[in-house]
Amino acid sequence: MLWVFYSLLSAGFNGGKVAYDKNLLTGSGLSPVMIIFITMSVIAITLTPVAFFLGEQVYLSNPVFLKATLINVILNAIAMPFFLFMLSRHDGSLITGIQSMEPLFVVGTAFFVLGETVSIYGLIGIVIVISGGFLLQKSRIKEDLGVILLHSPWVMVTVYMMLTSTATAYSKQAVIEGGVFIYLGLRYTCLALLFLSIILFRRLSGKGKKENYQFKIAHIGSGLLSTLSVMFEMIALEMTKAAYVETIRRSSAFFTLVFESIFLKNKWNMARAFACIVMFIVAAIIVLSTGVL
Repeated sequence: MLWVFYSLLSAGFNGGKVAYDKNLLTGSGLSPVMIIFITMSVIAITLTPVAFFLGEQVYLSNPVFLKATLINVILNAIAMPFFLFMLSRHDGSLITGIQSMEPLFVVGTAFFVLGETVSIYGLIGIVIVISGGFLLQKSRIKEDLGVILLHSPWVMVTVYMMLTSTATAYSKQAVIEGGVFIYLGLRYTCLALLFLSIILFRRLSGKGKKENYQFKIAHIGSGLLSTLSVMFEMIALEMTKAAYVETIRRSSAFFTLVFESIFLKNKWNMARAFACIVMFIVAAIIVLSTGVL
């Protein structure tokens, strides 16, 4: 039962992060590379000491752990700028709503990477969650399908989900072969160094721009929200199948909707609110029916 609690915590912090990032992207002027670097650095600095305190550094000699972590670093290095690009151009709750399809992608990647399969009830629940994602796009479904594919976030989010669902499967493998904190510490240290090198290269080449120091400090809050979200996600992944965790985490669309209405003064869209509630109901179905408590 604890995996459900941790998954919901992860969803809540992720929903808050999306709304927080949307707010910063709206008026901070920070580049996506700088935002990612700050977030990765906060996670690495927060969780790496915990890993060494728990003695998890012994797993650094495990080749399977290192391979899974390296694959994750590569996938996330591509996915993160892509996500911020989408978020700067589309409504946050809309993006997280379309991401409701991600558990279906995870079913496939977890099978190929981990050999995991889901129950029929779990699969039905995942399909209903996907239906909730379609409800979040209700106003656009009336349009021509070609227009939807070419001019809505669907194509971009689908590519993003292919990257992140594969990363999720390898995340579970890394956590199983190593530990939650050493995996997250190593992964985000590598990502922070990668994006730091990009920032330095741009500065040396004269392409980088001077960015507001206060906004850099403000974005530490996003890093802390990300830290809590990924930490609880990895803890949940240790306890049950990857697709179930990601399905519960899709309720982050509801949290994003709430946080955006509070902090960004976005008006409630009843169709989207209903779709998010459907996702919570599906979460309950999975908890009661999968037998993985």
